[in-house]
Amino acid sequence: MTTPTKLTVLAWLRAGALTFLVATQLISAIQARPLDAERLRRPGNRRLIDALVAIAGERVQRGALERWLIDASEALVRARALALLPTNTIFAGLHSHQNWGLFLLTHSVGFRMHIDTRRASETDWVNVYRADQVDGLMLERVLCYRRIRGLYHVHALRGPGLQYAGFVDWLARRLFAADGSLAAVRLRMERIDLSDVTRPPRSAGFEHEQSRLREQLGP
Repeated sequence: MTTPTKLTVLAWLRAGALTFLVATQLISAIQARPLDAERLRRPGNRRLIDALVAIAGERVQRGALERWLIDASEALVRARALALLPTNTIFAGLHSHQNWGLFLLTHSVGFRMHIDTRRASETDWVNVYRADQVDGLMLERVLCYRRIRGLYHVHALRGPGLQYAGFVDWLARRLFAADGSLAAVRLRMERIDLSDVTRPPRSAGFEHEQSRLREQLGP
């Protein structure tokens, strides 16, 4: 029987430590907040639930499926907290606050698009699109396409690109063509503060507002 050398033992210890670290970080990447009724009402989640109901047919009712998803997410969050409990003391003692997460942003600031419309007989704006929350005109399918997103993307430091104004023109023409009673279209970007990962994102106001009147764009 071959006696393991010092280098072999160190290699196994290193591999074990890396495996432990990766497994811990994969668990910590699970969402720490469970689903709730408000989040299930978002357009993207609604489409997913519609697809699941369509696949299951009459065997599953929508309300029962939503309750199961909420209960399952709560159980998953509890399991996450229980699995990470032994490691909290270790990472706290090492003063290590770095962790992995799914879909991490490179900045502490994000932007949420708002689209509002106004009719000729009205003075108040009506919100018809708010990213991942309101989609009264079914715009998300187009706006989430990656090449379209590149046109209205707002950099946290440099602001929007040169295509931003042209995108607003295109969007306004599209909405005016779909509804002849609209007189104006407005697009705004809501700055979202993501700097504190322990708290929900908060609004920091609106920026990069542009509006278009029907007569400005012509036929």
